[in-house]
Formats: sequence, C-alpha cells, structure tokens
Amino acid sequence: MEITERIKALLFNPKVAWDEIAQENIPISKILWSYFFPLLLIPVVATFVSYGIIGYRVAFFGSVHSYELGIRSAIAMLVSTIAGTLFSTIIIDVLVPSFGSEKNFSKALQLVIYSYTPSLIGGIFYFYYATSLLGIILGLYGLYLLFLGLKPMMKISDDKQASFFIISLVVTIVIFSVISFGLNEVLTSNISYNI
Repeated sequence: MEITERIKALLFNPKVAWDEIAQENIPISKILWSYFFPLLLIPVVATFVSYGIIGYRVAFFGSVHSYELGIRSAIAMLVSTIAGTLFSTIIIDVLVPSFGSEKNFSKALQLVIYSYTPSLIGGIFYFYYATSLLGIILGLYGLYLLFLGLKPMMKISDDKQASFFIISLVVTIVIFSVISFGLNEVLTSNISYNI
C-alpha cells in the first residue's frame, strides 16, 4: 500500500486499516524504510527549523535560535523517537504473554510504528514553538490507534484490551520520558545562542 493511502486509512478508517495490516506479510525493513523513516523526517526537520532558524521566545531577550541547537534538537528528536519506538515494541512484546496471547515482535513493531502516524505527521507543527502544541494534540490520536490495533495485531481479547493498553502505556511513557530528558540534557548543554 502507498504511504499516503496507509496514512489516510489509519487516520480516517482505523478499524478497517488495522484489519488489513494484521493480514499483511510485509517485511519490517520495508515498513521502516518506506513508511516510518520518511514520516520521521517531518518532526526532525521541523524541530531543526524551530530551534535552528526561527527560534523561540525568551522573556527579555526576544527570539533565541542557534544552528547548533537546531541540529542537536533534531538529533534528540530522531534518537528519542527511534528509541521510543523500539522500547514501546519491546514492552508490548514482553507483556503480551501475561494477557493470554503469544509474543510476536514483528507485529508489535508494526503496531507501534503505525500508531505513531498521527504523532509523526503532527510533527509538522514543531517548526514554530507556538504551534507545537497542535502537534502534541494530534499525536494523542495515536494512543487511540494503538488501543484499536491491540486486538487485531496482538490478538488481545476484548476483556483484557483496556488493562493491557493502560499498563503498556504507563511503562512506555515512563521510559520515553527518561530517554527524552536524558537526550535533551546531553545534546542541549553548552550551546551558544543567537538573539
């Protein structure tokens, strides 16, 4: 399926999209290179533009920007999204046997990648600090996609779907927050700014 068709299906008809995805036998490498990484460029480039070119407002100083900060922030976005995807996949794959289903790393990775679709597309709003909240709000739709995808992708029963979703979500948020915080601290220290 073409990337635009898959995006449209996930955003506007997710139940049907998940049923189709669950039946597919596409290599993970193809999903990564033809879907995930192209979409990942959206928030990465937008983050660079925001911090490196446009800048963000700081009280009493006005707009602050730095190419170095832009590059470091873009790298942080890239690494944290890839790490978050990997850790979310591992968490789902490790937890799924406790909820009466079988481990399947490939299906778990597909579930996470396709659930990130709204967040990656919403990354276009990161180009300017004042609109970045819109990207975050759009990204929340990905949680709904993740919830809908649990049953067809991981074969979670209806009665266990909500509890599995909540547990995996909490663990993922904690891990992702630690990764993001650590990366931001490492990558944004000792930077000179243009005001």
